[in-house]
Amino acid sequence: MAKILDTKQQNGFCIRCKKPIKFDLLLPYCKKCYIIWNKYANKEYKEKYCHICGRSSKSTLNKPVCHPCYKKNKKLFN
Repeated sequence: MAKILDTKQQNGFCIRCKKPIKFDLLLPYCKKCYIIWNKYANKEYKEKYCHICGRSSKSTLNKPVCHPCYKKNKKLFN
């Protein structure tokens, strides 16, 4: 069984600039990047990084994690 991410203690990464931030699937941006993103608020805009592992990934606000992280942490998305 895959280890589930402990969201109470885990940090995430901004999906645009990779800055370490608080893990939050609903807001996977740092403050600076969120302000820029919010000008257009396109939830399908392609970003650069996975919110969980920080590796290069074609993420979006709607899908902020890479496929391997999604598979390991499916319970977070139910």
